[in-house]
Amino acid sequence: ANDASNIKSTDTINPNDYLPAYQQQTTALTTPQANSTVTAESQGIVARLKNKIIGRGEGLNYIDISFANADAKLEPARNIKAALEKVTVESVSDFNASVNKLRQIAKDAAEAVGFYDTKIAFKHLGKDNIQVSLEVGKPVIVQNRIIDIRG
Repeated sequence: ANDASNIKSTDTINPNDYLPAYQQQTTALTTPQANSTVTAESQGIVARLKNKIIGRGEGLNYIDISFANADAKLEPARNIKAALEKVTVESVSDFNASVNKLRQIAKDAAEAVGFYDTKIAFKHLGKDNIQVSLEVGKPVIVQNRIIDIRG
């Protein structure tokens, strides 16, 4: 079966020979921006009142989301916008480092409404404004349900 007689104790094992080549998800869809920092706009009376009515934390600033190629009133864009608008400016102050976090939040929001094949890209427009670009695949539609209750 296995012939280990020709292996010397000084031989080293190269893990690249045995492990598959995994590729990390790249941010190719995201426009690279040098030293992009998300900063909060000063809150006016209207923004403070809006945060108080909605029940957001006082003194916290949230990112503003706009869409380049999707209607924010339709799914999955509506759900993505709702999820991303809960992200504070402070948590994504280094935009380039935060892109993967934003992508995961947006991906989870799209999957929650049945869109599993969605490509998402982000562009920092300045201050706390972030533009989202979506490529939406077909939604998953449940044709029938079978519920089996035992016990």
